[in-house]
Amino acid sequence: MNHVSLIGRLARNVEVKNTQSGSQVARFSLAVRREYKNKATGQYEADFINCTAWGRNAEFLQKYTAKGKQVGIEGSLQVSSYEKDGQKVYSTDVVVSKVTLVEKVERDNYTGVAQNQEQHIENGNEYGSYDDYEVYPDDPGYDVGF
Repeated sequence: MNHVSLIGRLARNVEVKNTQSGSQVARFSLAVRREYKNKATGQYEADFINCTAWGRNAEFLQKYTAKGKQVGIEGSLQVSSYEKDGQKVYSTDVVVSKVTLVEKVERDNYTGVAQNQEQHIENGNEYGSYDDYEVYPDDPGYDVGF
């Protein structure tokens, strides 16, 4: 059985792109807190899990979520590979089949864009500082942007 269930915070706003065949796809990272604290810092650490959502799940994530907001996802692991500078590089992603909103996202009534408002981030340092982590350090297309 290949099944993954995660709850975490979005590392950046979800952007949807269209493939050449017209399908919609969203690639994003989910910061998932580890169950233990770092002994040196006393802070919880996080793993940044690469995720891919297609079609309606991609649209839903873009429309109803925002960077830093907590979401639940279900899906399956998919391993892929590609060549970079003559080396084979492997990537493991969660292919999302279900999305659950865990936290309310406020939207700007004028633009319809999701707004991360400070008063809704009650556990702002729950995952430590996002600046301490890199997502896809070899791929400039997946810059965390914090």
